[in-house]
Amino acid sequence: MKKHYFLLLIICFFCFNVHAQSSKKFVVSSTIIDQSTSGKDLIKLNFKESDQDVLNFEIGEWVGIKLDVHPHFATKGNFIYIPYSLLDLVELWILDENNNPQKLIETGQSYNFNTRAIEKSDFIFPIVEDVESYYLRIHSSKPIVLPFEILTNKDLIEALTTKDKLFGIYIGLMLVMFFYNLSLFIIVRDKTYLYYILYIITLLTAQLALFGYTDRFLFPNSPEINHKFAVLSGAIAGIFTVFFINDFLKLGQKAPIFSKLLFLVLILETIGIFFLFAGFENFAFFWVNFTSLYGSVIAIIVATKLTRTGSKQAKFFLLAWSVFLLSVVILVFMSIGLLSYSPFLKGSIIIGSSFEVVLLSIALADRINEMRREKIYSQDKALEMSQENQRIIKEQNKTLEQMVLLRTKELQKSNKELKITLQNLKETQSQLVQTEKMASLGVLTAGVAHELNNPLNYIQGGYSAILEHVNENQKKSPNKELFEYLQWIKTGTDRATKIVRSLNVYGKNQNDFEENVNVHKLTNDCLLILKHKLKDSIKIEKDFSDHARIIKMNRKKIHQILLNLIDNAIDSIKFEGEIKISTELKKNNIWLIVKDNGQGISEENLSKVFDPFFTTKPQGKGTGLGLSTVNSIVNECGGKVKIETEVNKGTIISIILPK
Repeated sequence: MKKHYFLLLIICFFCFNVHAQSSKKFVVSSTIIDQSTSGKDLIKLNFKESDQDVLNFEIGEWVGIKLDVHPHFATKGNFIYIPYSLLDLVELWILDENNNPQKLIETGQSYNFNTRAIEKSDFIFPIVEDVESYYLRIHSSKPIVLPFEILTNKDLIEALTTKDKLFGIYIGLMLVMFFYNLSLFIIVRDKTYLYYILYIITLLTAQLALFGYTDRFLFPNSPEINHKFAVLSGAIAGIFTVFFINDFLKLGQKAPIFSKLLFLVLILETIGIFFLFAGFENFAFFWVNFTSLYGSVIAIIVATKLTRTGSKQAKFFLLAWSVFLLSVVILVFMSIGLLSYSPFLKGSIIIGSSFEVVLLSIALADRINEMRREKIYSQDKALEMSQENQRIIKEQNKTLEQMVLLRTKELQKSNKELKITLQNLKETQSQLVQTEKMASLGVLTAGVAHELNNPLNYIQGGYSAILEHVNENQKKSPNKELFEYLQWIKTGTDRATKIVRSLNVYGKNQNDFEENVNVHKLTNDCLLILKHKLKDSIKIEKDFSDHARIIKMNRKKIHQILLNLIDNAIDSIKFEGEIKISTELKKNNIWLIVKDNGQGISEENLSKVFDPFFTTKPQGKGTGLGLSTVNSIVNECGGKVKIETEVNKGTIISIILPK
């Protein structure tokens, strides 16, 4: 036994060293806060930097955390990973572009499971592009252990998959032991097996709760159960442990005093459950754990005493229980920071409980042999019956093992087939949705093009007739202004015709941006088209740079950008105002800047301005597609849209395009 303990200590020391040598991807700081401290107040607090990646806090604490991510890892596609499940409340805050606190998520065991950013047993938060500082407001009625990690998408998937696979193996092992001993109970009708299978299933449930799988699979929409279930399942497991130990070691006959001391655990665990549902959750956690410690000490003492008397059952129990308690001690030491956090150490409780269950199953099987040997000494007939029982049990064990192995293979095969089928269904669904969208858009654009062609033909015909009439009368009464008005009509009808043509070829790639476009001339054309909206109440100021006059881009697209920006600027001015249009060349990028002194954009609406069909204009006046279209075109060209605004003072929209 000492050799096994020494080996475990070496492994723990190795894991500690490996973890300590990991590269620093972040800096974590913390402070204790009051319940009244809101997430917005976190920004103002003074945090104390920790030299450890794993933070530990007492039961029931309210904690503020600041996580500063190294700029190299502050990119989209990386994740903040907290491989710990027993947190009642987790709020994640960042500072937005205006340095105002912004809450990204509020989740935990006190909330429905679908409130999590990624619906896994642990807490995972996607990193926001170029955001390096994250603030967390955390509370739990259980110990707070925060082993922060920064992982790429690939590493995260690997970590979660490994955890789920290992836990799946653990569940499979526990279920095999459960059904194995259930079968033996059905065969031998010994109540020790009944207590043992109840102990196995409650121990498994407690482990599921400890690692967050009950939140995920059993009670995803029952937060009132989730944040109590770890304590509740631990207490119930403790109760059935007492029944099993007492019957397995025959304490009522061999150690009656210890039997009474052990049965005191039943009363204490029941009191702990009462505290839990009475609202004293912090105290209930402490009480249940103290009761478990008390029961474990009593069990070790009585098992040691019985081992000295030569009890083989006690030897098996002492070895199994010692290994399990060692795994519990490792987990506790890691939780309070005496051991550095590692996935292996966290999984020690699973290894320990697996070893315990298997060893006790062997002990129970051996118990049958012991019972048989006792009968051999009493009479020869009992010997013959024992041998027959042994033969039957061996056959049943072999049959059960074969059945379990066969069933396991069938389940694995079915699971694999179901995964493939589900993936195929998802891909087929995505294809159907995309096909339906394209078909609907095709019908829509064809209809719009058809409906617009007829009135455009009328306008073009009228224009031609008027132009012919004016040309005939021009010699008699020259009118240059009339020609200018006719040119406006021609520009508008040509533009509408181009729009109709673009609708007819909707869906084709439009990547030809190699056309030399005179931005200044195109701006004047847009102002000419919108002249009827300007009237005399809005003053136009132009500040053009010759260095930013020509840009290689699709003429229609840049025309769309300028027309939408100027039109929005005009609409933002209620009565009188000023619009300034300027161009600049900065670092080989052309800046198109449209500035107005209109109403501005509220903070609430600023995040929505690029959403399709979002508009603040009166019904019937705006479509909500202007800035959405501008943003799409600019992104397609590899540029950026920058918005500066202040309510009732105006807006500056800068279009940054590569020259």
